[in-house]
Amino acid sequence: MMELEMAIREYMLGRPVIKIEREEEDFMGEIVDANRGIIYGQIEVSDEGKLTNIMIDIEEITDNNDISLDEYEELELEDLKEMAEEFAEEFCSGDLRYVNVQQWIGDTILVTFEQFDHQLNLPLPNSGAQVEINRQGFIVSATLNQTYYQLTYPEITVTAEQAKATLANELLLKREIEETPDKLHIVYVPKNRFTAVGVDGKVTTVFDPDAEEELPKKAIEAVTVTKSLPELLGIDSDMVFTDEEDVQTWTSPTDDSIYVRIDRSDAYETMYESVKPWDETQPELSIAELEDNAKQFLELVVGEIHTKFELEEQLEEEEPELTEEELAYFRAIEEAMAEEDDEFDDDDEFEDEDDNDFEPFRTFSFLRTVQGIPVDEYNIHVDIGTYTGHIKDCTVTRVNEAVIENFSTDDVEVSLEEANKRYIDALQLRLARAIESQDDFPIYTLVYEIIFNDGQSILEKIESNTGEFIFEDLYLED
Repeated sequence: MMELEMAIREYMLGRPVIKIEREEEDFMGEIVDANRGIIYGQIEVSDEGKLTNIMIDIEEITDNNDISLDEYEELELEDLKEMAEEFAEEFCSGDLRYVNVQQWIGDTILVTFEQFDHQLNLPLPNSGAQVEINRQGFIVSATLNQTYYQLTYPEITVTAEQAKATLANELLLKREIEETPDKLHIVYVPKNRFTAVGVDGKVTTVFDPDAEEELPKKAIEAVTVTKSLPELLGIDSDMVFTDEEDVQTWTSPTDDSIYVRIDRSDAYETMYESVKPWDETQPELSIAELEDNAKQFLELVVGEIHTKFELEEQLEEEEPELTEEELAYFRAIEEAMAEEDDEFDDDDEFEDEDDNDFEPFRTFSFLRTVQGIPVDEYNIHVDIGTYTGHIKDCTVTRVNEAVIENFSTDDVEVSLEEANKRYIDALQLRLARAIESQDDFPIYTLVYEIIFNDGQSILEKIESNTGEFIFEDLYLED
């Protein structure tokens, strides 16, 4: 552990004396000032003890030490790439090569390194390291892939040109609606950004471990309201009501940490929040009950939701099958947590600790449509407490109904079919490695991936009124 502490310290602003606090069986740990106990960041390690994630809070370092980023000059891009590479090579196993650099959050950049298929000279996605570094050359965060992998070499039976011809029979775009200040208009976007063509000539979807799963959607039937808004929010009759500058609050007369709030101070949205006690000894409500509460709530605050939204379906969580060793491991953790709880119960210092806002919840996503076309700006996500059934948190965008009523497709100059043809004509295909399976470790196959501008850009949308392609640049210039 001391060796890891010394290595991490070299990449931190001011090189403070640190220690890593981590229980032997835990994968997570904290980077702590060795003298004052201030937490400067977090780490995660693999089951082999190798660093897999790190996050350093530079603001926490500057706030608690006589040091400022202003004391350091901003470095050139090449210098930053070299420093990121040094970090990646020190902490990540395997032969890594630089792939690209992106502008990241605020004034930081994200440098990506991957392992390579040396036979075909192709990078292996998600096999190396992503290092976030600020302009002064200090590491902010990093993700290091420390897993084994396998390469397969399927027979390449089609060329890139033949693969592109296969796509000519596919509808790769879909319609969406965007909002401008005074109207809604149609744009065309890729149906799936992970579409590719296998080297056998079949259209396929590339697996991306970082991509969120797209859940199926279902229509909403007309909602019968049987509950009131106060009931759904958990407003009790004895709560103290205040109304100040379009913020309505109901507070427990005995505990200020128990409250319900409706905030209409923003001209464009209304926020709902409920923090109420909950009893984990009670059974959790079923998904059907929670969904019904979410629909009734939205019917009360929006109205006619069956004509305005689709509902993202909830998937039942399957209990994983565990080995005897895994079961023993988790039993040991539960016993340790129970012992800690017993200690806390015996300590007066923890008697007033407030757990009201930690009720588990389930999120229901209502996807807005106009004339059956998605309008992502108007999507609404409702968090429902799984024990109380109360609306825990929700932000409802205030929709200009006049704009929706005036929506027309008269300005569509380029049809979906024509845009799709232009999209296929403009795209490029290049041979690439893609993850085929990741049950135990990544297995890489070969595909032709869709790229634009030699892989430097992704297509954001095609305007339906002009046919213009709108791209997003992915990488900084080397």
